Order: sequence, then structure tokens, then C-alpha cells
Amino acid sequence: MRSDLKLIYDWVDQNYRHLNLHIKQLDWTKKYGANIFDFESSIEIDNSVFIGRSADFCKELAIVKSIVEALERSSVPANSTSSGFAAHLDEKLASLKAKNELIEHDLFLRSFHSKKSFKKITRPELRFGKFNSDIDKCFQKVDFYLMNILDGFYFTIARIRFNDGIILGIGSEYTIEKSCEKSFLELIRKFSYYKKSQVKSITLAEFSLICNPTFFDHGLLALNGDYNEMITFLFDDRELFLKNDFQFYSSTIFVSDYTWNHRLIDLNIPLYLKRAESDKMIKLYTGIPKVEYFSNVNLFAHNSKNDDTHLMLLPHPIA
Repeated sequence: MRSDLKLIYDWVDQNYRHLNLHIKQLDWTKKYGANIFDFESSIEIDNSVFIGRSADFCKELAIVKSIVEALERSSVPANSTSSGFAAHLDEKLASLKAKNELIEHDLFLRSFHSKKSFKKITRPELRFGKFNSDIDKCFQKVDFYLMNILDGFYFTIARIRFNDGIILGIGSEYTIEKSCEKSFLELIRKFSYYKKSQVKSITLAEFSLICNPTFFDHGLLALNGDYNEMITFLFDDRELFLKNDFQFYSSTIFVSDYTWNHRLIDLNIPLYLKRAESDKMIKLYTGIPKVEYFSNVNLFAHNSKNDDTHLMLLPHPIA
């Protein structure tokens, strides 16, 4: 076992009873012949349950990543998304992961709300065994798109058609192959859940009536055919994808240490927790977007106002 994984395993072994830790392996990967491991971990702190889920080609790494995600979620502020938060044994990698997650969502939302399309790319070879070779047959059609390349990292989207709608996955990695694997893996996990649960889409009108919509509700909206007709511009590949240079992000993102939940501090958690923030980027939101969400964001090169004349004010399809 890798030395960094052993450090986390040893800490978990000492503290799993204090966290009421439960780990479950999900079986969808066997059904589709995927050469990966998918785990869900839950912990309990102060009578609240926090769930993390992760998949990887390495079983031990998949388990650790799911536990770390649950730990991370336990320390995220209430009524906040976990976008821009990241935990890691290495302080620099924790900062990098936090920044890249913030950039992933900003790149998508910038294109979405300024009505720009992404650049379609040829599907690279993935490492999912026979799942990869049968991908089009099993899942109708999968397309990959490039959002941007920043500081050597590729930011990609995987899209799959599901009934009348779509399911999306977003990823970033230092090669286009690894980025596509990451975005596809996020997508296919949603696909397996939707298929098993036989979820139904919701209309934009139904979405608008939800008092406190969740990202799951955004995903159900993305399955709606009428909604998808309104966002086809994202994938038409007829416009150049948005070019946001690295200098913009490096100069606007502030990364800071974030305090773990007090229980985890008492247990001497060996991980760094970082938070990336920027007032010049679009924050990942839930519900119907408002013009004020974009008050500090310059979406248009021609300096048009960020008003409902130019903005796409539909809710995003990110689940």
C-alpha cells in the first residue's frame, strides 16, 4: 500500500468508532463491466450524517477518497456547496484541487449564461476495460467537450443522452485522457443511479415551484426534453469555446486554510483542508439564477451589461 494511503488508513483505523464510519461498495461497475471500484462512506458527527462517494481503478484509493469526501462535507458551512473545498495530505495538492474545482464550475457557468458552446473533441481511449469498447452500444451516445486548457490542466465535459434529456460529468486533469476519464466517471455514476431508480424528469415550471431546490433537482431538470431544446447551444460546436486565460484565474482566486469540524480537530486529522474563493467568478448555485449573481462577473468581451437581455437566466443542468 502507498505510504500516503497507509497514513490515512491508520488514522481511520484508530478513529472509525468515534465517527461511526460505514463503507459500502456499489455494484454497478460489475453490471457494466467497468474496471473500477466505487465506494460510498458515511460518518456521523454531532448527530448529523455526512456521505462521501468516490471511484478509482485502485480499490484502496477509492475507499480513502470516499472517506475524505465525507470528512470534507462534515466541515463545509451549512447551506453551502462543497465547490471550492478540497482536502489532501499534501498542502499544495489540496490548494490545487480546491482551485480546479472552482474553475470547473466557473468555466461551465460562464459558457452557459453567456450562451456560448463548448468545443467537441474526439473521444480518447479510456481505461474502463470492456466497458469502454461497448460504450456507444450500452449508453446510446457519449460526447466529450473541452471547456479550456489552463496551466497544463484540461477541463472537460462528458455528455450522454438519457431518454429526452442529458446527463453531464465535469472533470479536470493534467492530460486530456485523464480529464475525460474523470468527467465520464462522474457522468456514468449518475447514469447508473438514474437507471436503477427509474427517475422521472421535471419541467422548468415544476422546478420553479420547488422552495429549496437541490443539485439533484437540477439533474432531473436536465432530463427534460423541452429544457434541453433551450440549451442545445452549449453543444452545437459552432462557436469558439470561451477563452479565459490562466492569468485571470491565478489573479482572482484566493486560497486559504479552512478549519475542520471541531470533532476532527480533536481526533488529530492528518489532512489539510483548503477553500478557494473568488468574487470575480460565478459561484455554483441552486435554483433559478438572478441577475445579481453576475454583478462582479464580466461575461461579455464587448462589455454588454449583464442583464436579462444578454444573459441566459435558465437554471443550469449540473447535478
